[in-house]
This record gives sequence, C-alpha cells and structure tokens, in this order.
Amino acid sequence: MIIVDEAHHVAAKTFEDVMKQVASKYVYGLTATPQREDGLENIIFMRLGEISYTAEKEIPKHIKQKLFIRFTSLGEQMATIINQTIHENYEMMIESKDRNQQIISDILSNLKDNRHIIVLSRYIKHIDLFKDELERRNVTAPIYILNSKMKNRQLREELANLKQEGKPFVLLTTGSYAGEGFDLPALDTLLLVMPISSKGNLQQYLGRLLRNLDEKEDLRVYDYIDYAIPMMYRMYQKRLRTYKKLGYHLFEDEHTELCKSNLFSEGYEPILQKDLANAQQKIL
Repeated sequence: MIIVDEAHHVAAKTFEDVMKQVASKYVYGLTATPQREDGLENIIFMRLGEISYTAEKEIPKHIKQKLFIRFTSLGEQMATIINQTIHENYEMMIESKDRNQQIISDILSNLKDNRHIIVLSRYIKHIDLFKDELERRNVTAPIYILNSKMKNRQLREELANLKQEGKPFVLLTTGSYAGEGFDLPALDTLLLVMPISSKGNLQQYLGRLLRNLDEKEDLRVYDYIDYAIPMMYRMYQKRLRTYKKLGYHLFEDEHTELCKSNLFSEGYEPILQKDLANAQQKIL
C-alpha cells in the first residue's frame, strides 16, 4: 500500500514518472487542493483514482466569517487598460499609491482591533513597500516578513518568533510561502492584496485562518478588486464563488459606508446639475 501526501503534486512530471512505476495494489492520495491552477488535475485522478471522500472543516457556530470587498479605481482612466499584459497590470498594482494606501488603512484599522494579520502578495518588493510605509508611520505593533529570499535559518527563526508573539502583529509574505505546509494558529485576518483565480490556492490561504477557532470570535478577509481591469475582475468572480462555498458573507464597515455615500437613491438632480455646470469639456 502507498499513501501519497500532498497528492496534487502527482501531476508534476517528476512525481508522475514515479507513480507510473508503482505496482502496489492500494494507492491513496491526500490533499486539501485537488484542483490545480494549471488544470492538470485529471493526471492526479488518472494515477490515484477519483475522489472517494471529502472531509469538511466544521466551523463553530459562534465564528463569523466576514468578507470585506474593496473596489479600487486602478485603470479607470486608461483607455488602453484592456491591452495590457497581466504582468503590466501587476506592476501597476504595486506602484499604485492610492491602492497601497487603501491596504495600509485596513492594516492599521485591524491593528486597532487587536487582530493578527497576514498580508499576501505575489511580489517581495510589494510587501517591502508595506513594511517601509508601516515603519514610516511609526507603527508599534510587531511587523514580520517571510519570503523566498530569506535563508532557511532566518525563516525558521522568524516563524518561531511569530508563534511566540503575544501581541497583535502584521505578517507580510508572499503566497508561495504561505501556501502548503504553513501553520500559524494565531492568524485571524487575511488581506489578499494581489488577485488570484485558483480555487485551490484561495482555499489554502483561507485555511491559514482555521486554527484554534475556539479562541477566535470571527475571521476577516479583505479582497481588493481592480474592477476596471477585465482580467482582474474575472478573477474576482471566481474567488467570489469560493468565498460563498466556504461560508463567507459580505460585511460592511466605515469604508463601504463611505463608498455608499456617493450613490443616490433619490434627490441626485441638484448634485448632477452642479457637476455638469463645473464640467470642463463636452462630448457631442
């Protein structure tokens, strides 16, 4: 009998080559994320068989799973945004001061609520920007960084310090590090500051919050939506289905109330007339 842990790796050529040579009568696979971002999960099923059992994580009834949506203005004024590559879009996100300040604001707000925060990006230089800005603002809460540039010894020491941290903290890291095998029980707040579309990856990241639930009152997730960029908005729509499946509900706070103040159910005519009078150009 053979048991394959983290069985989603079986689709990789090296692992598949090994599995081709397995002659065992019984072969079992264990994974939390059978769906792969590259769409090669059928190779897993071919080598290990179909999914025979799914264990659902039971969330205690007292835990509220809160999803806060942040719509950004990135790309709104760019007629050529539809022609940009995904990497150009990522670079624009990293360099957007307004977008980054929105994220910093959410970090500070959650620190005031004594939260234990993980901020996930794709890029090391992105999390370095957040670290610099938090330090510039003289944030007193501990700030930790975990990334692939750090040596193994540094990573082990930083993670050990994190697990012993008694105060609210901010962990700035990349998705590649905070995925498989990452365990930090104190986490209760996730800021997803770069878009992803993979259901499996999102489940992994959300799973980082599902430790020591008896000691938590709620779980908070912040998702930043660049709706003016078509490819990023499509990614958000995929994530939304996963959030719903995993029991997250949309919640509002001061930020969403501020956004709603710019929407009108009645009495908008005076404001519209004022805006028209102040307009500098006319399109006929």
